[in-house]
Amino acid sequence: MVDSEVTFDRELQLVSTTDLRGVITYANDAFVEVSGFTLDELVGRPHNIVRHPDMPAVAFRDMWEKLKAGESWRGLVKNRCKDGRYYWVDAYVTPIFERGERVGYQSVRTCPPAPHLVERAERLYARMRRDHRLDLVRRVRLVAPWVFGVLALGAAAWLLSPLAVLVGATIAVITLVLGGAELVGCLRLLSRMRAEYDSISRLVYDGDSIADVVRFRVGLLESRVRTILGRVSDRADKLKLLAQRTADASAETLGDVELQRDELSQIATAMTQMSTTITDIANITNESEGLLERTSANCTSARDRIHDSAQRTLRLADTMEAVAGQSNDLRQAADKVGGAMQEINGLAEQTNLLALNAAIEAARAGEHGRGFSVVADEVRNLSTRTQRFTGEIRANIEQMNTYIASLVQSLGDSVEGARVCSTDSRESITLVEEITEQLGQVLDYIHRVASATEEQGAVAEEISRNSHRVDDAARNTLEKSRELAEVAEEALRQLQRLHDMSRTFG
Repeated sequence: MVDSEVTFDRELQLVSTTDLRGVITYANDAFVEVSGFTLDELVGRPHNIVRHPDMPAVAFRDMWEKLKAGESWRGLVKNRCKDGRYYWVDAYVTPIFERGERVGYQSVRTCPPAPHLVERAERLYARMRRDHRLDLVRRVRLVAPWVFGVLALGAAAWLLSPLAVLVGATIAVITLVLGGAELVGCLRLLSRMRAEYDSISRLVYDGDSIADVVRFRVGLLESRVRTILGRVSDRADKLKLLAQRTADASAETLGDVELQRDELSQIATAMTQMSTTITDIANITNESEGLLERTSANCTSARDRIHDSAQRTLRLADTMEAVAGQSNDLRQAADKVGGAMQEINGLAEQTNLLALNAAIEAARAGEHGRGFSVVADEVRNLSTRTQRFTGEIRANIEQMNTYIASLVQSLGDSVEGARVCSTDSRESITLVEEITEQLGQVLDYIHRVASATEEQGAVAEEISRNSHRVDDAARNTLEKSRELAEVAEEALRQLQRLHDMSRTFG
């Protein structure tokens, strides 16, 4: 132990409660602060954790006798701090009842009323630690006044004259007659109070006289009132903290509800906009569906046209191939004509040669061969012209053969191109068919999207309606939160008044 006292403010009240076994169940902040223990170190531990070794066991035995009898107990108690120091308290301990049953005990401690009471308690407790027979001393002190009274009356009778004794006796009889009933009643009341408040604490606070009994009784009543006010103040402080927390929570909740209402309002607006957007998407989807249906129909028509074009191209290729064959036949015929013209040209040359020979022979014949010479000249002219025309025909045939060869080459290329075009057309038909099939799949997807969009639109409308309902509920919650905040503030004010009231009457 450390011989150092811890003092505290007179307005401070150290409050604690225990169960029937004396195990601490509650301690207020003042008790925690003065004792030096933490709340966790106090709650759940026996209350003798703060008992100082200077306190005699008989004092606590006196306390437990009163408490178990359902009575209150008051006394000056020396407690120890966690660090070994000590502090004195004016303790008032009362039972706690719930539904008529005693469930525990409560103690309200204040600063001792006066320093001389602490000194008296120290002397008394020291004597009690040395001599545990304090009850015998108390009995002697209770009987001593009556013994001294009888002795004093006998001495007066012996010292005074008979007349004086007679006069005194007469006055005593008159007094008994006039006020005897009241006197006897007071004596009985005081005797009962002396027996009822026969406690060690009475010797500490007051004394053993009749007046001390009354003062101790008044002191107990004052302590009871102070305890009640202290408990009310302690509870008011706790309730004030709870009310403050409620007010803070209400203010925070109010802010959250306002934020929630704003968010819900924005959500409701967003849901309305989303519902409108979904409607627009549904319209666009329907338009896209119609466009894809038309595109699919156009693809089908294009496929048919490409197929027809491919067939015509194949027929054209066949025709060109036939024309190419006929052109070859024509070139062969022209070649034959050229051969014939070559023969004719040879005949013309021979004829020209014969005409020349005939002209020479006619010139030799003289006058008789002149007519034959004219005929020979004409034959030679015809032969020359025949050769010239034959040359022109041969040149034309050669040019025609060139044209026919070029035509045959072009027809061959065209036939090849037509066949390639036909192949490309077939591939195009395949691609168009694939595109048509894919368009069908896309159209099916669009049907699904349209159905999902309709469902989503219905859900969005329902969510929008729910959002508006939630917004209305949030608005009502906001009003209720404001009312709750006002109630919490009013409760805080009333608890402060209750706390001030306890201090006023304390």
